[in-house]
Amino acid sequence: MKSKITVWSNVAGVPIVPIAVVGAEESMPILWKSSSIAKALNLPYFPITANQLLLGPALGAVGYFPAKFKLRVLDPIHFDVPPDQERYSKSRIMDESEHIRDLIQRELYDMLRTRRSVWFG
Repeated sequence: MKSKITVWSNVAGVPIVPIAVVGAEESMPILWKSSSIAKALNLPYFPITANQLLLGPALGAVGYFPAKFKLRVLDPIHFDVPPDQERYSKSRIMDESEHIRDLIQRELYDMLRTRRSVWFG
């Protein structure tokens, strides 16, 4: 997914703005993963969430617990390749994608380290 974003960013000539998000995982906590249901639905895994147990399977799939989301917008990333090329180097795209993932991951670790509470920030 990140690779496609990088390619289209270069075609359009605009920077990529990475955003780190903390808090989404607390709004629907996974209690366990059911391999039998996943296999029946041909999915890699099927999560059983606390929301499904409390609100039922239908409402639990769309009803979220209240959680505090924190977003950190990182500096825009500009690329030094000319825009509107017909094809970009796949290795360059993969390297840039990995660099962006690494930046976001480091910010997530920092945000989690400084967080006081799951619900109160």
